[in-house]
Amino acid sequence: MRNEKPEPLSEHRRELVLAEYRALRDESMKRMDHRVTLLVSSLTISGAILGFGVERKDGSLLLVAPVMAVLFGLLVLYHTAIVAEIAQHVATRIEAPMNALYDGAMGWHTRPERQNRFRGLSLLHLPIMLTVLAPTVAALVLAWQFDGSLGTKIPLAVLDGALVVYYLVQYTRRISRSSARADGKAA
Repeated sequence: MRNEKPEPLSEHRRELVLAEYRALRDESMKRMDHRVTLLVSSLTISGAILGFGVERKDGSLLLVAPVMAVLFGLLVLYHTAIVAEIAQHVATRIEAPMNALYDGAMGWHTRPERQNRFRGLSLLHLPIMLTVLAPTVAALVLAWQFDGSLGTKIPLAVLDGALVVYYLVQYTRRISRSSARADGKAA
């Protein structure tokens, strides 16, 4: 058992650590910006497809909206996963060693009072999932209100359902992994 503090970093090593920290934070911020752009794009494109489908009374066109929403949702999920990996790396490889040297110097976002999972669910996960689920539900309900070939509607509806299930499985896995990492880190 070592209760002694680690030796302070040399100036060169400290500069390298801080440069890596800045670069990873910048990368994380860019990916978060991309995520917002993808969410806005998803809503815009899904809304446009739904609008065109309703205007033209074309159920088959409506069923294209969920495909687009899921594709954008998967891209958002990818960026969310990368941001989480960066955060994990920063917390374990940069912040933890720095906090061992300089008590409480980094990691304000990992303090217990900031770890409210319900708030995280409502602020992050629910809106992201709704950008996929809302256009999908709207399209699946509206598509059957209009005429169109069942030979086109049924395969598209099955594809939509399969894609949404795939998306939800991937999203659930991502949340489970993130929760497991947070629990392991807290222990």
